[in-house]
Amino acid sequence: MVLKLKDISVGYSGRKNKIILDKINIDATGREIVALVGLNGSGKSTLLKTISKKTYLLAVQIFFYKKNYMDFNSLDYAKKISFVSTKFIKIKNLTVYDLVSLGRFPHTGKRGRLTKNDNLKIQNALRLTETLKFADKFTNQISDGEYQKVMIARAIAQDTNIILLDEPTAFLDIENKIKLTSIFKNITENENKTIIYSTHDLNNALKISDKIWLIKNKNILQASPEDLILAGELSTLFSDKNIFFDNNSYNFASNIGNTKPIILQNSTNDKNLESITKKALERNNFFVSGKSDLKVNITKENAKVLWNVKYLSENKKLKSIYDLSNFIKTTV
Repeated sequence: MVLKLKDISVGYSGRKNKIILDKINIDATGREIVALVGLNGSGKSTLLKTISKKTYLLAVQIFFYKKNYMDFNSLDYAKKISFVSTKFIKIKNLTVYDLVSLGRFPHTGKRGRLTKNDNLKIQNALRLTETLKFADKFTNQISDGEYQKVMIARAIAQDTNIILLDEPTAFLDIENKIKLTSIFKNITENENKTIIYSTHDLNNALKISDKIWLIKNKNILQASPEDLILAGELSTLFSDKNIFFDNNSYNFASNIGNTKPIILQNSTNDKNLESITKKALERNNFFVSGKSDLKVNITKENAKVLWNVKYLSENKKLKSIYDLSNFIKTTV
């Protein structure tokens, strides 16, 4: 066990304590990816700041390798846990390499001189995050998405057992979100690290994480994604009963507006075509049924896909899903 939180309360102290999370019991082991998920304002960022000692607990029971985290001084703790926030400031005249090198501060001593080993750690972090190619650029010359990856590189260079990340995909496009998934897997498996990150991207978290910390009702449930699905916990996450977790697609979905029945047949035996067509129908507020005046049959003629639509006395052969969507929207 790398990290253990035992009966802790998280929140803000003042004239009146404000408890956000209460009596939490969760843990993380080595070489795993842990996704912290929950609704807006549920306490994800506050919990990560608490673990990183940036916000103090109302009840202190956090253990790092069985040692209470309050027994570590700041420097020793910085050698164990690194933290990447969603907030960052780009500084002029500071290169990407220089910024990543700041991650070595717990290891360089009072003089702050980088050794050969320090530079190897920095270069490895740049390589892992695919930021080595613009290491000589100034931080104000790179995009927000690139800067986010550089901040992750700084945390990797810090060479801690645990890396905490608050919404690490917030500024990334789809391609870089996918690449970040690969980076996470590489770090945990080959660099022997534990990654704990908060996210609103529940669908992706379920696909890449070894463990989920699910915030519900001021508490946290922890389990593998599959165990949470089997327990039905994900289906009760949202108050809106029209939003549900689809076990087949491994995604959250909505049945809002899907009120029109349609018969869908597939003469091609191409399951992918059928699945994509069904998604388009659902987007247009139809649901697949065994009884309807509207029938769609996916066929092939001369190797070309066609959507044969029959509605009452009307028959149409359509060449694309776009044409199919327009027809059913304007005709039915």
